[in-house]
Amino acid sequence: MVDSRPHKDDPTIVVRRRVCTDCEVRVTTQESTVDVGKYRARNRRLSKKHRAVTPPDELAAKNRVYQARHRLERAAKDEARETGLSVSSIRARWGLEASQ
Repeated sequence: MVDSRPHKDDPTIVVRRRVCTDCEVRVTTQESTVDVGKYRARNRRLSKKHRAVTPPDELAAKNRVYQARHRLERAAKDEARETGLSVSSIRARWGLEASQ
């Protein structure tokens, strides 16, 4: 590492200049100093709060949809492995959206 300094616009980012030891090429990286644990804890609190105000039957319905999509995705991956086709072609053959 040649140089390390805070970003001029965002104090949570550290800008570092590095030099490759093999070819002497200089690169600049930007690394975040955001506390990931704090971010995840906040998301867990919000999720818990959301579950507390959402009716149980609505949560159960969303969970069933999630589980069904997961089973379909797993089945598509298994068939792709067995047939040698791509997962996206299996989804298309089954009439499923590519994002599922």
